[in-house]
Amino acid sequence: FVALLDDQIVGFAELDATGYVDYFYVAPERQRQGVGKALMTTLVSEASTLGVPAMTADVSLTAKDFFLAQGFEVVESRMNLILGHPAPNFFMIRRL
Repeated sequence: FVALLDDQIVGFAELDATGYVDYFYVAPERQRQGVGKALMTTLVSEASTLGVPAMTADVSLTAKDFFLAQGFEVVESRMNLILGHPAPNFFMIRRL
């Protein structure tokens, strides 16, 4: 799914057939303007159409609070290494 504003891509999200949120991105200059919430609403609707019992996602530290506000909960906290640097990550779930 792609979010457009004035013919500009301001965000995108992908949900696979199992309910996994594979990609979720909002342009930094459009954050906190409802773009992410609109994308999440679309994903929840699509998940319902697919008949999956829950949505899951691997969420970065910077996106964690947004996903919590959208009804997700942390199942597991992880510490990944990216180019030798710690990168906290959270496996999250939203039951439908």
